[in-house]
Order: sequence, then structure tokens, then C-alpha cells
Amino acid sequence: MRKFFQKDHLITGIIIGFVTTSLLYFLMDVIIDMLEVIPVWLKNPRTPFLIALIPNLFIFRYFMVNRKQDKTGRGLLLTIFIVVFAVFLFIK
Repeated sequence: MRKFFQKDHLITGIIIGFVTTSLLYFLMDVIIDMLEVIPVWLKNPRTPFLIALIPNLFIFRYFMVNRKQDKTGRGLLLTIFIVVFAVFLFIK
């Protein structure tokens, strides 16, 4: 597993991006289901997807600045753009 994160490949960034986004989206979904009163800003169906992308920005910065793995960072950025585009295109 450690070797996987040391590779500087575009595919590694894409995998990390999609895995973290999907895990955090399902975590947000569980938290929203547990709430008795849902805040107004969480009623929009796009909000959990966009909140799930926030940690990807920090992971992106970590790979680009601290680890100097540009290709992995590009994969993460590609994932962020794909998810944002899909959310705004398909979810209303």
C-alpha cells in the first residue's frame, strides 16, 4: 500500500480522488440521514457532493507542494473537475 502512494502517476491521483470523494459523499449522506432537522443549505441535492470535494483540495495541495508529485496532483484535479461538472450537469 505504501508503494501505491509513492508512485507519481495520473491514474494514482484519479483513484485517490474518486475513492475519497465517494467515501466522503456516503459519510455526508449518513450524517444527513441522522439529522432530525436538516438545515436549509443542506436541502439542495448538490451540496453533499460539493462538500465531499473539499478534502480533495487539501490532498491536492499536499501532493503538489509537499510531495512534489505533479502527475498525481493532476489526477486529483481532473477528478475534482469531472465531479463538479457532473454534479452541475446532472443533479438539479
